[in-house]
Amino acid sequence: YYKIKVYDSSGSQIGEKSDFQLTSSASYSITTSKTPPSTGSVRVKSYTDSGSALTADTIIIYNGAGSEIARKSNDRDHTFNNVPTGTVYVEIYEENMLVDDKRITLNSGTTTVSMYANAKKNLDVAVKYNDGSDFAGATVKLYTHEGLHDTDTTDANGDVDWNLYPSTQNREYYKIKVYDSSGSQIGEKSDFQLTSSASYSITTSKTPPSTGSV
Repeated sequence: YYKIKVYDSSGSQIGEKSDFQLTSSASYSITTSKTPPSTGSVRVKSYTDSGSALTADTIIIYNGAGSEIARKSNDRDHTFNNVPTGTVYVEIYEENMLVDDKRITLNSGTTTVSMYANAKKNLDVAVKYNDGSDFAGATVKLYTHEGLHDTDTTDANGDVDWNLYPSTQNREYYKIKVYDSSGSQIGEKSDFQLTSSASYSITTSKTPPSTGSV
């Protein structure tokens, strides 16, 4: 004979199909003693700091223990269904940075949470030759903890700037690397947190070109 027993996640037996003969293909339904978990829906709406709609790179929800329940990419108004009731944490990410997070209590039905991204901060970078003069035309690469974020070229004054989301977590950072026209790295600003607008000057190892008059 065959027998089937069903267990829940705690290891408790919650159902059984007792001894049976299998003489041909068969289908059985086993109704357990388990009550289905109570669930609800979480609607997440994302906005900029000024209140305009924001298509978040990533929206993530977690249960009260911090385990991820679900995530959605490139959305500004998304509803997560069949979410266990109780404490739920909601996070939204933009440009690899956590830009808002909230804790909610979910009951049955739908709970709507509005998320507002942190205001962006300005990052100004002045690139210099080794004698302190302005380095126009240098290639500047901006990195985050997730990799390359953007590449730009310094202007006639040796400057480049970005408008960026601040880094709010210990794991989040920015980094700057400077390259000359041959592709050689000639300067760097190592890992740093951006919590407010900032200006940095990077003096490279490059000697300014020799010039004269004709």
